[in-house]
Amino acid sequence: MTKPPIKVNETIVPVICNSPRSILTEPIYSPRNAIWQKVYEGWAAHSPEILLYDYYGFLAGQPYAEIFKEGLAYQRSIGFLATSTEGFMDNAPLGAADERWCMTRLAWSPDLSTEELHRYFNRRTYREAAPAMDKLRGVVRKAYYAANQKDLRKVIAAAKLEDELIGYVDEAVAAVRHPGAKRLVNRVATSWHAFLGRTSKSSGSAAAENKTIPSTFESATLNQIKERFALLQKCRSRFDKAKFEIEEEGPGIDLDEI
Repeated sequence: MTKPPIKVNETIVPVICNSPRSILTEPIYSPRNAIWQKVYEGWAAHSPEILLYDYYGFLAGQPYAEIFKEGLAYQRSIGFLATSTEGFMDNAPLGAADERWCMTRLAWSPDLSTEELHRYFNRRTYREAAPAMDKLRGVVRKAYYAANQKDLRKVIAAAKLEDELIGYVDEAVAAVRHPGAKRLVNRVATSWHAFLGRTSKSSGSAAAENKTIPSTFESATLNQIKERFALLQKCRSRFDKAKFEIEEEGPGIDLDEI
């Protein structure tokens, strides 16, 4: 509903979840997302402390920080109190790490430059390989924002960018020297070659290290999902046990043993 259907006390503040959206590559105030603009403005007129739970899905290399920045500026202009986001990091080597880091910084300071944030991330993360990573992510951003398509693979295929992108990935592998950055660049190479159906030139050890990491959320198997859920249940069980022992035995329990 675009506004309160009945009289609602102004102390009742909703959390808006803007899903589904017609298109993720355009701001919330674009014509194709107009229904959500009405929702935002209708409820903002009800209370100056509206909250937003932003959906951007399971990023698999897709750019989003630029659209996120536009959304933050618009939310601020109509009186939103706060915003939050959701998602997983399974696709970090494909670009999700870069996008999510930039988005986190933007959530604190919406006026920051997205270009400067992307470049800063690449330089601190990939060191000597940063110039190649700048080109890789820059080409992806340009193509994705120009396309009317959510699926990054289809965007890349339509623009025939596979060889160019793999070239930047291999350039990054050849350039990197710092041990920590080298490990991360090898993960990038393994993930991008798998994503585009190519044979990776990164080291065998790096490929083996990353073989259990899904290159996209869709590639996660049912068994992997079950294993993660079982791990979460195990953690919950251990903390429930610790909570009971603390309540029963007092503060003398050694939390390092949990």
